[in-house]
Amino acid sequence: MASKKNKADISIVKTVFLTYLILLLHVLLIAAVGALVIFFKGISEYIEWILGTGALIVFASAYYIYYRMKKQSRSLAETLSSPSFAGRNVEISLMGGFASLKIGSEQGMPLIEQAVLPEAKQLEDPTIQRIKELGELARLYENNLLTLDEYNKAKSELMNNL
Repeated sequence: MASKKNKADISIVKTVFLTYLILLLHVLLIAAVGALVIFFKGISEYIEWILGTGALIVFASAYYIYYRMKKQSRSLAETLSSPSFAGRNVEISLMGGFASLKIGSEQGMPLIEQAVLPEAKQLEDPTIQRIKELGELARLYENNLLTLDEYNKAKSELMNNL
């Protein structure tokens, strides 16, 4: 009987701890929701300041670039015509690409030059190849470059190769 009472006491203790854990998780959930409400309320109240600061940073960085170019006595065209930018596009992106500016040609420079890669040769289907050869034979016959005997002989050779 004593062991049943101990098991019942342990079971009650586990249940009480589980209940407290569930209550604690609910309190943490309510606190997280409250923090989100305060955070988004702050964003909605200060959106003008946030956007203004972002615009100020953009203008300050543009002015810094302009100042550096003037200090080096270069224009934007001269800077972009330097050998380090030759044949390349220049892209200025802000906020992870949300706002971007591309300067350069439409095509740009290929990532892998075609001269490096040999031209890939594709195998042709034998049926398609045979059809092309028959078409060429018919063209030669129509232009009177082959006689009827030569045409029939070449045609039979093509058909026998099946």
